[in-house]
Amino acid sequence: MKKREAIKLLQRLPFTFFDVFWLKSNGKKLKIHNRGSYLTSREIEKILKNPEAFEMSWEIDIDWVSEGLLFFERLHELETKKPIDLIEVDNWRIEFINWSAPSLWHGDEAQRSFLDFTALMLLGCDIQKSDFYENYENLPIEIQARNILLSSVIGYFSTLMGYASLSVMRDLFKVFLYADPLYQTKDWSNSEMKILDQISEKGWSSLNAQERNILEKNYIEKLKSSIERLEQQLINREYARLLEFSIEDYFGNGLLRNVKMNECNDLELLVILISNNINKESFALSELIERKFNDLFISEKNKSDRIRRVISSTVHSASVKNNNFLKISGL
Repeated sequence: MKKREAIKLLQRLPFTFFDVFWLKSNGKKLKIHNRGSYLTSREIEKILKNPEAFEMSWEIDIDWVSEGLLFFERLHELETKKPIDLIEVDNWRIEFINWSAPSLWHGDEAQRSFLDFTALMLLGCDIQKSDFYENYENLPIEIQARNILLSSVIGYFSTLMGYASLSVMRDLFKVFLYADPLYQTKDWSNSEMKILDQISEKGWSSLNAQERNILEKNYIEKLKSSIERLEQQLINREYARLLEFSIEDYFGNGLLRNVKMNECNDLELLVILISNNINKESFALSELIERKFNDLFISEKNKSDRIRRVISSTVHSASVKNNNFLKISGL
Protein backbone atom coordinates (compact mmCIF):
# COMPACT_ATOMS: atom_id res chain seq x y z
CA MET A 1 0.00 0.00 0.00
CA LYS A 2 1.58 3.25 -1.11
CA LYS A 3 1.96 6.33 1.02
CA ARG A 4 -0.23 8.47 -1.22
CA GLU A 5 -3.18 6.15 -0.56
CA ALA A 6 -2.60 6.51 3.17
CA ILE A 7 -2.51 10.29 2.74
CA LYS A 8 -5.82 10.17 0.84
CA LEU A 9 -7.41 8.32 3.75
CA LEU A 10 -6.07 10.84 6.26
CA GLN A 11 -7.57 13.62 4.15
CA ARG A 12 -10.92 11.88 4.48
CA LEU A 13 -10.85 10.29 7.95
CA PRO A 14 -9.06 11.11 11.21
CA PHE A 15 -8.69 7.40 11.98
CA THR A 16 -5.56 5.40 11.13
CA PHE A 17 -5.56 1.93 9.63
CA PHE A 18 -1.77 1.86 9.93
CA ASP A 19 1.14 2.64 12.24
CA VAL A 20 2.68 6.07 11.63
CA PHE A 21 6.44 6.57 11.97
CA TRP A 22 8.42 9.80 12.00
CA LEU A 23 11.57 9.50 9.91
CA LYS A 24 14.27 11.26 11.93
CA SER A 25 17.16 13.11 10.32
CA ASN A 26 19.61 10.48 11.63
CA GLY A 27 17.82 7.78 9.63
CA LYS A 28 16.02 6.20 12.57
CA LYS A 29 12.23 5.71 12.77
CA LEU A 30 10.08 6.69 15.72
CA LYS A 31 6.51 5.40 16.00
CA ILE A 32 4.23 8.32 16.81
CA HIS A 33 0.77 6.82 16.16
CA ASN A 34 -0.43 3.24 16.54
CA ARG A 35 -2.83 1.66 14.08
CA GLY A 36 -6.38 2.18 15.19
CA SER A 37 -5.62 5.66 16.55
CA TYR A 38 -7.76 8.75 16.29
CA LEU A 39 -5.81 11.80 15.08
CA THR A 40 -6.74 15.38 15.84
CA SER A 41 -6.98 17.91 13.04
CA ARG A 42 -3.64 19.39 14.12
CA GLU A 43 -1.90 15.99 13.98
CA ILE A 44 -3.25 15.30 10.51
CA GLU A 45 -2.24 18.75 9.28
CA LYS A 46 1.32 18.10 10.47
CA ILE A 47 1.53 14.91 8.38
CA LEU A 48 -0.11 16.44 5.31
CA LYS A 49 2.28 19.40 5.34
CA ASN A 50 5.36 17.19 5.12
CA PRO A 51 4.37 13.63 4.14
CA GLU A 52 7.94 12.70 3.18
CA ALA A 53 8.92 12.90 6.85
CA PHE A 54 6.55 10.07 7.75
CA GLU A 55 6.12 6.39 6.96
CA MET A 56 2.91 4.34 7.21
CA SER A 57 2.86 0.61 7.93
CA TRP A 58 -0.43 -0.96 6.82
CA GLU A 59 -2.34 -3.44 8.99
CA ILE A 60 -5.64 -4.04 7.18
CA ASP A 61 -6.54 -6.54 4.48
CA ILE A 62 -7.06 -3.96 1.77
CA ASP A 63 -8.23 -6.58 -0.77
CA TRP A 64 -11.04 -7.73 1.53
CA VAL A 65 -12.04 -4.14 2.35
CA SER A 66 -12.00 -3.16 -1.33
CA GLU A 67 -14.18 -6.13 -2.21
CA GLY A 68 -16.63 -5.16 0.51
CA LEU A 69 -16.80 -1.56 -0.66
CA LEU A 70 -18.17 -2.78 -3.99
CA PHE A 71 -21.28 -3.92 -2.09
CA PHE A 72 -21.75 -0.45 -0.62
CA GLU A 73 -21.37 1.13 -4.05
CA ARG A 74 -24.00 -1.24 -5.41
CA LEU A 75 -26.40 -0.41 -2.57
CA HIS A 76 -25.92 3.29 -3.25
CA GLU A 77 -26.85 2.69 -6.90
CA LEU A 78 -29.99 0.81 -5.85
CA GLU A 79 -31.05 3.57 -3.45
CA THR A 80 -30.65 6.34 -6.00
CA LYS A 81 -32.71 4.49 -8.60
CA LYS A 82 -36.37 5.56 -8.60
CA PRO A 83 -38.53 3.75 -7.86
CA ILE A 84 -36.43 1.51 -5.61
CA ASP A 85 -36.59 -2.11 -6.72
CA LEU A 86 -37.24 -3.98 -3.45
CA ILE A 87 -36.43 -7.34 -5.01
CA GLU A 88 -33.00 -6.08 -6.08
CA VAL A 89 -32.41 -4.69 -2.59
CA ASP A 90 -33.40 -8.07 -1.14
CA ASN A 91 -30.96 -9.83 -3.45
CA TRP A 92 -28.23 -7.34 -2.50
CA ARG A 93 -28.77 -8.02 1.19
CA ILE A 94 -28.59 -11.78 0.69
CA GLU A 95 -25.39 -11.48 -1.34
CA PHE A 96 -23.85 -9.15 1.26
CA ILE A 97 -24.65 -11.54 4.09
CA ASN A 98 -23.31 -14.52 2.19
CA TRP A 99 -20.10 -12.59 1.45
CA SER A 100 -19.51 -11.13 4.92
CA ALA A 101 -20.86 -13.76 7.31
CA PRO A 102 -18.19 -16.43 6.65
CA SER A 103 -15.36 -14.15 7.77
CA LEU A 104 -17.26 -12.02 10.30
CA TRP A 105 -19.95 -14.11 11.90
CA HIS A 106 -19.46 -17.82 11.21
CA GLY A 107 -15.68 -17.83 11.39
CA ASP A 108 -15.48 -20.36 8.56
CA GLU A 109 -12.71 -18.35 6.91
CA ALA A 110 -9.86 -16.25 8.28
CA GLN A 111 -11.46 -14.09 10.97
CA ARG A 112 -11.42 -10.36 10.37
CA SER A 113 -9.91 -7.99 12.88
CA PHE A 114 -11.53 -4.94 14.40
CA LEU A 115 -9.46 -2.83 12.06
CA ASP A 116 -10.57 -4.65 8.89
CA PHE A 117 -14.21 -4.44 9.92
CA THR A 118 -14.25 -0.80 11.01
CA ALA A 119 -12.32 0.22 7.89
CA LEU A 120 -15.07 -1.36 5.79
CA MET A 121 -17.87 0.32 7.74
CA LEU A 122 -16.23 3.76 7.99
CA LEU A 123 -15.46 3.88 4.28
CA GLY A 124 -18.62 2.09 3.17
CA CYS A 125 -20.87 4.45 5.14
CA ASP A 126 -18.91 7.41 3.75
CA ILE A 127 -18.13 8.81 7.19
CA GLN A 128 -16.23 12.10 6.88
CA LYS A 129 -13.96 14.18 9.09
CA SER A 130 -16.82 16.54 9.88
CA ASP A 131 -18.73 13.65 11.45
CA PHE A 132 -15.88 13.14 13.90
CA TYR A 133 -14.99 16.73 14.60
CA GLU A 134 -18.53 17.60 15.71
CA ASN A 135 -17.99 16.23 19.24
CA TYR A 136 -15.89 13.12 18.95
CA GLU A 137 -12.53 14.82 19.62
CA ASN A 138 -13.53 15.62 23.20
CA LEU A 139 -14.17 12.01 24.20
CA PRO A 140 -11.60 9.92 26.14
CA ILE A 141 -9.63 7.47 23.99
CA GLU A 142 -11.43 4.43 25.46
CA ILE A 143 -14.81 5.91 24.56
CA GLN A 144 -13.57 6.82 21.08
CA ALA A 145 -12.60 3.19 20.46
CA ARG A 146 -15.85 1.87 21.91
CA ASN A 147 -18.00 4.22 19.86
CA ILE A 148 -16.36 3.42 16.54
CA LEU A 149 -16.89 -0.27 17.23
CA LEU A 150 -20.42 0.29 18.55
CA SER A 151 -21.38 2.29 15.45
CA SER A 152 -19.86 -0.28 13.10
CA VAL A 153 -21.47 -3.30 14.77
CA ILE A 154 -24.94 -1.76 15.05
CA GLY A 155 -24.80 -0.59 11.43
CA TYR A 156 -23.69 -4.00 10.17
CA PHE A 157 -26.15 -6.02 12.24
CA SER A 158 -29.04 -3.73 11.34
CA THR A 159 -28.37 -4.63 7.71
CA LEU A 160 -28.40 -8.33 8.53
CA MET A 161 -31.73 -7.84 10.31
CA GLY A 162 -33.35 -6.22 7.30
CA TYR A 163 -32.55 -2.51 7.30
CA ALA A 164 -30.82 -2.74 3.92
CA SER A 165 -30.25 0.95 3.37
CA LEU A 166 -27.06 2.98 3.13
CA SER A 167 -28.76 6.05 4.59
CA VAL A 168 -29.90 3.98 7.58
CA MET A 169 -26.40 2.58 8.14
CA ARG A 170 -24.87 6.04 7.92
CA ASP A 171 -27.43 7.56 10.30
CA LEU A 172 -26.95 4.77 12.84
CA PHE A 173 -23.19 5.22 12.58
CA LYS A 174 -23.47 8.94 13.33
CA VAL A 175 -25.84 8.38 16.25
CA PHE A 176 -23.62 5.94 18.09
CA LEU A 177 -20.39 7.69 17.27
CA TYR A 178 -21.53 10.13 19.97
CA ALA A 179 -23.05 7.53 22.28
CA ASP A 180 -21.55 8.96 25.44
CA PRO A 181 -22.67 12.58 25.92
CA LEU A 182 -21.76 12.22 29.60
CA TYR A 183 -18.16 13.05 28.81
CA GLN A 184 -18.95 16.15 26.79
CA THR A 185 -19.01 18.40 29.82
CA LYS A 186 -16.20 19.70 32.02
CA ASP A 187 -18.23 20.46 35.13
CA TRP A 188 -18.42 16.99 36.69
CA SER A 189 -17.05 16.62 40.21
CA ASN A 190 -14.51 13.90 41.09
CA SER A 191 -17.21 11.81 42.76
CA GLU A 192 -19.42 12.11 39.68
CA MET A 193 -16.55 11.12 37.40
CA LYS A 194 -16.05 7.95 39.45
CA ILE A 195 -19.70 7.09 38.86
CA LEU A 196 -19.29 7.76 35.14
CA ASP A 197 -16.35 5.37 35.00
CA GLN A 198 -18.42 2.75 36.80
CA ILE A 199 -21.19 3.14 34.21
CA SER A 200 -18.74 2.70 31.35
CA GLU A 201 -17.32 -0.43 32.93
CA LYS A 202 -20.39 -2.13 34.40
CA GLY A 203 -23.48 -0.44 32.99
CA TRP A 204 -26.28 1.65 34.48
CA SER A 205 -27.78 -1.26 36.42
CA SER A 206 -24.68 -1.35 38.67
CA LEU A 207 -25.61 2.01 40.26
CA ASN A 208 -27.45 2.27 43.55
CA ALA A 209 -30.34 4.70 44.05
CA GLN A 210 -28.13 7.49 45.42
CA GLU A 211 -25.66 7.25 42.54
CA ARG A 212 -28.48 7.31 40.00
CA ASN A 213 -29.99 10.42 41.57
CA ILE A 214 -26.65 12.22 41.44
CA LEU A 215 -26.43 11.85 37.68
CA GLU A 216 -29.98 11.48 36.49
CA LYS A 217 -31.05 15.07 36.01
CA ASN A 218 -27.80 16.29 34.47
CA TYR A 219 -27.44 13.27 32.21
CA ILE A 220 -30.98 13.28 30.86
CA GLU A 221 -30.71 16.97 29.99
CA LYS A 222 -27.50 16.33 28.06
CA LEU A 223 -28.93 13.26 26.37
CA LYS A 224 -31.96 15.19 25.15
CA SER A 225 -29.68 17.95 23.90
CA SER A 226 -27.59 15.38 22.00
CA ILE A 227 -30.70 13.88 20.43
CA GLU A 228 -31.96 17.29 19.29
CA ARG A 229 -28.57 18.06 17.74
CA LEU A 230 -28.38 14.68 16.02
CA GLU A 231 -31.86 15.03 14.54
CA GLN A 232 -30.61 17.95 12.46
CA GLN A 233 -27.82 15.83 10.96
CA LEU A 234 -29.75 12.69 10.00
CA ILE A 235 -31.76 11.68 6.97
CA ASN A 236 -33.91 9.42 9.16
CA ARG A 237 -34.35 11.83 12.07
CA GLU A 238 -36.29 9.36 14.20
CA TYR A 239 -33.15 7.23 14.65
CA ALA A 240 -31.65 9.86 16.96
CA ARG A 241 -34.05 8.54 19.61
CA LEU A 242 -32.24 5.20 19.56
CA LEU A 243 -29.55 6.90 21.63
CA GLU A 244 -31.95 6.57 24.56
CA PHE A 245 -31.77 2.78 24.32
CA SER A 246 -27.98 2.71 24.64
CA ILE A 247 -28.40 3.32 28.39
CA GLU A 248 -31.06 0.65 28.95
CA ASP A 249 -30.30 -2.82 30.27
CA TYR A 250 -31.81 -6.27 29.75
CA PHE A 251 -34.23 -6.22 32.65
CA GLY A 252 -35.92 -2.82 32.54
CA ASN A 253 -33.48 -1.10 34.91
CA GLY A 254 -32.18 1.50 32.47
CA LEU A 255 -31.97 5.15 33.36
CA LEU A 256 -34.48 6.72 31.00
CA ARG A 257 -37.10 4.41 29.52
CA ASN A 258 -36.90 1.42 31.89
CA VAL A 259 -38.04 -0.88 29.09
CA LYS A 260 -37.56 -4.63 29.05
CA MET A 261 -36.31 -6.50 26.02
CA ASN A 262 -39.74 -7.93 25.21
CA GLU A 263 -41.12 -4.38 25.05
CA CYS A 264 -38.75 -3.25 22.28
CA ASN A 265 -38.86 -3.47 18.52
CA ASP A 266 -36.03 -5.30 16.78
CA LEU A 267 -33.78 -2.27 16.26
CA GLU A 268 -34.24 -1.02 19.82
CA LEU A 269 -33.42 -4.51 21.07
CA LEU A 270 -30.30 -4.63 18.92
CA VAL A 271 -29.08 -1.34 20.42
CA ILE A 272 -29.61 -2.61 23.98
CA LEU A 273 -27.87 -5.92 23.27
CA ILE A 274 -24.84 -4.42 21.56
CA SER A 275 -24.48 -1.45 23.93
CA ASN A 276 -24.49 -3.73 26.96
CA ASN A 277 -22.08 -6.20 25.40
CA ILE A 278 -19.45 -3.62 24.42
CA ASN A 279 -18.37 -1.78 27.57
CA LYS A 280 -15.15 0.07 28.23
CA GLU A 281 -13.82 -2.74 30.42
CA SER A 282 -14.17 -5.18 27.51
CA PHE A 283 -11.20 -3.76 25.67
CA ALA A 284 -8.43 -1.26 25.41
CA LEU A 285 -7.72 0.28 22.04
CA SER A 286 -4.37 -1.52 21.76
CA GLU A 287 -6.07 -4.86 22.48
CA LEU A 288 -9.05 -4.25 20.25
CA ILE A 289 -7.05 -3.99 17.06
CA GLU A 290 -5.51 -7.40 17.73
CA ARG A 291 -8.82 -9.13 18.39
CA LYS A 292 -11.17 -10.73 15.95
CA PHE A 293 -14.68 -9.55 15.21
CA ASN A 294 -16.39 -12.66 16.56
CA ASP A 295 -14.40 -12.59 19.82
CA LEU A 296 -16.47 -9.63 20.99
CA PHE A 297 -19.43 -11.91 21.60
CA ILE A 298 -17.75 -14.77 23.44
CA SER A 299 -17.68 -13.30 26.95
CA GLU A 300 -20.73 -13.10 29.22
CA LYS A 301 -22.39 -16.15 27.77
CA ASN A 302 -26.01 -15.31 28.57
CA LYS A 303 -25.76 -12.03 26.65
CA SER A 304 -23.75 -13.57 23.85
CA ASP A 305 -26.29 -16.34 23.33
CA ARG A 306 -29.14 -13.84 22.96
CA ILE A 307 -27.22 -11.85 20.36
CA ARG A 308 -26.30 -15.01 18.50
CA ARG A 309 -29.91 -16.17 18.39
CA VAL A 310 -31.12 -12.84 17.00
CA ILE A 311 -28.40 -12.50 14.39
CA SER A 312 -27.90 -16.16 13.49
CA SER A 313 -31.58 -16.61 12.69
CA THR A 314 -31.37 -13.58 10.41
CA VAL A 315 -28.27 -14.87 8.64
CA HIS A 316 -29.98 -18.23 8.19
CA SER A 317 -33.09 -16.57 6.81
CA ALA A 318 -30.98 -14.73 4.26
CA SER A 319 -29.29 -17.92 3.16
CA VAL A 320 -32.69 -19.44 2.34
CA LYS A 321 -33.88 -16.19 0.70
CA ASN A 322 -36.46 -15.30 3.33
CA ASN A 323 -38.23 -12.08 2.26
CA ASN A 324 -39.60 -11.18 5.69
CA PHE A 325 -36.99 -8.45 5.99
CA LEU A 326 -39.24 -6.25 3.84
CA LYS A 327 -41.80 -6.20 6.63
CA ILE A 328 -39.17 -5.70 9.31
CA SER A 329 -37.59 -2.73 7.60
CA GLY A 330 -40.87 -1.09 6.75
CA LEU A 331 -40.07 -1.09 3.05
